Amino acid sequence: MKGILSEAKEENSAKVLDDIWKRLVQTREGKMYEEILKRMIEEGVNGIGARALVYVNSEDMKLAKKLKGVKVADSAIDCAGGAIVTTPNGRIRIDNTFEANFEERKDEMRKSIFDLLFKKV
Repeated sequence: MKGILSEAKEENSAKVLDDIWKRLVQTREGKMYEEILKRMIEEGVNGIGARALVYVNSEDMKLAKKLKGVKVADSAIDCAGGAIVTTPNGRIRIDNTFEANFEERKDEMRKSIFDLLFKKV
């Protein structure tokens, strides 16, 4: 019985995480996405320095190229949104994509979800 209950809880938590991911990706369609992308790129550039090279997906190329002082790579990356910022030689890399940020916070979100859904009152 405990195994079945535990499996059901994990399944429900996974569904909520999946929903969070879908909503995150949907932010691309909103008015705020340009500002979100700008902030993600700026965070990476600030970490790398003035000679930073910015990689974005093909859909974001136009938005990224509008930013002043940002060198955007000609080749696109495969990501849902955000950017990867590197040094010119590629030795240092800051992955500020949706995927990297989501994965970095996944365990924390899973714990919060589990607590909200199943915490004993």
